[in-house]
Amino acid sequence: MIEGIEKFSCYAKGFKKEFDNYILEIIKGTGVKAEDGYACYVKDNIKISKLIPKNKIVVDVGCSFGLQHILYKNHKKYIGIQKFKDGLNCDSGYKPKFKIFTKNAQIIEGFFKDVYKQLRITEENKDDFFGIANHSLWHDEKENNEDIETFKRSFPKNYYATDFAGKEIKYNNMAEKKKKTKEIAKTTKKTEKSDCDHEWISNPTGETGDKRYICSKGCGATSA
Repeated sequence: MIEGIEKFSCYAKGFKKEFDNYILEIIKGTGVKAEDGYACYVKDNIKISKLIPKNKIVVDVGCSFGLQHILYKNHKKYIGIQKFKDGLNCDSGYKPKFKIFTKNAQIIEGFFKDVYKQLRITEENKDDFFGIANHSLWHDEKENNEDIETFKRSFPKNYYATDFAGKEIKYNNMAEKKKKTKEIAKTTKKTEKSDCDHEWISNPTGETGDKRYICSKGCGATSA
């Protein structure tokens, strides 16, 4: 048995031996283990696959070899997107070779910003898609800025993304928070202590009429 792949390859029912041999072929001579991120973040992908509704088209940006496509055999579709640099992946000696084991999966080679149009995502069908950028685009926000912005536009609501440390990215919440802060600032009631650096909390008593927010520092400022 391949070290670290036991819990993963069990999903390859009906083609397990062929799947295991493929993994061996990929990692042969690289000195890395199958559970390492170079080939597939095993635990991450198992968790993510269980979070995504079966009726979604899964778009996995930075899928490496797309081994995880077997986890999505019961989803509407799995599309892995990967761009290998100079014929290697993560400088670990991998050669860009893909093998598909399920009927609903495909791999697209290229940077997301260059190939996203092949997905044919429109305003009308955006909700049919679910984007994944696990340990990929946000590893280098400066270098991958265009890909990241394209990812955000393509998957404004349905997505799972992580940074270099594996921390989940929530770009929608960040955008909404900034918008909310600006709206509060516009409707802030002027007070004698106008120099207060307000920290807003929900109005707990309702004593200030229909004002929904009150400054927690006690300056008396309120906001709609």
